[in-house]
Amino acid sequence: MKKRGTGERILVYCGALIAFHVGSGFASGQEILQFFTAYGFWPGVLALGAAWLLFTGGAAFLLTSSFYKKDKTEKDCWKELCSPAAASIFRFITPVFLFMTYVVMLAGTGALFSEYYGLPSLYGRLLMSLLSLITVMLGMKRLLDIVGGIGPLIILFVFLLGITGVFLPAETPDPSLCRFLPKAAPNAGASALLYGGFSMVTGTVFLYGMSKNMQTKKQAVKVAVLGNTAFMLAAFMLHVSLYRNLNQIVAKQIPALILAGRFSGWFGAVFSIVLFFGIYTTAVPMLWSVAESFSKKEHGGKRRVVLLLLGTLALGLSGYSFDALLGLIYPAIGVCGVFLLCNMFWYRWKLFSHRGILKAKKKEIGGEYGCEKHAGDLLSEH
Repeated sequence: MKKRGTGERILVYCGALIAFHVGSGFASGQEILQFFTAYGFWPGVLALGAAWLLFTGGAAFLLTSSFYKKDKTEKDCWKELCSPAAASIFRFITPVFLFMTYVVMLAGTGALFSEYYGLPSLYGRLLMSLLSLITVMLGMKRLLDIVGGIGPLIILFVFLLGITGVFLPAETPDPSLCRFLPKAAPNAGASALLYGGFSMVTGTVFLYGMSKNMQTKKQAVKVAVLGNTAFMLAAFMLHVSLYRNLNQIVAKQIPALILAGRFSGWFGAVFSIVLFFGIYTTAVPMLWSVAESFSKKEHGGKRRVVLLLLGTLALGLSGYSFDALLGLIYPAIGVCGVFLLCNMFWYRWKLFSHRGILKAKKKEIGGEYGCEKHAGDLLSEH
């Protein structure tokens, strides 16, 4: 098999990072609507900028702090990144949050099939469940190749959708309509914080697994900056488009499809397919991350049984309203994500503040990385 060059690797990893962020919430427009557009145009823009800083900083931190630990598993992830108490908490609750996000992905597919195609939502939910199960069974390397190739294509279509939404004839936006839109938090600043926190909780395990494929820290930082910048630019375009067309999208579960359909019937049809794959590229990493917390072997029999059980349960829970599930689950995950982000940086600061102790113990523990591995024990002693 032909090996990829450094530039091509970075593009694939950026694509995988983008694809991870783009799910039923983002590609449908519902996520941007609730977290940003609902607060007005300029508050939404400022909140997007704050969210970009959180996304980029968090991704760079995760990719550079763990990329050299090739033999680590999801269970080791929390020990390396958090304080012992926080690690115990997040090892327990993160799989639950990831699973609930996967449920939202299935519900989004159901909403797409019912609102656009006029088909029973069960058809969409069942199809997405089967596709994601099959992909996860192929393993992480194949997963990165598949979603990494789809990610940039989805962002391109979201850019096109944003551009068409900006230039489509529209009535002057009525800011008062924002009162009728569901909101993720009391204000735009809190919403940006929750959005960043949501990405940390849902992305930590996947980025930790992805970091094992990185070659250098410089490469990891490039992936974090380029991938998140492309994603947030697409989010900005979508925000502008949604705000300009507030009159048409109020009370819609898939507002992005409304915009695409207004441009032309064929563009709406094509975008509905792109939206489906956008959901797919997020559903797959979510399901992989949950399965990883139960079974270490990607191709073992236990992994397959776990996947089948998770898929069946998620299919049943995804029958609830898509926008209601997103508005309930995403902000709740975001609250925990803010705590996680604070704890990670606090723990890293404590680690560096005890550098002298770690170096003194270097020979005893077995090297610099060994010191970091046992940082929790040393910190508890002092």
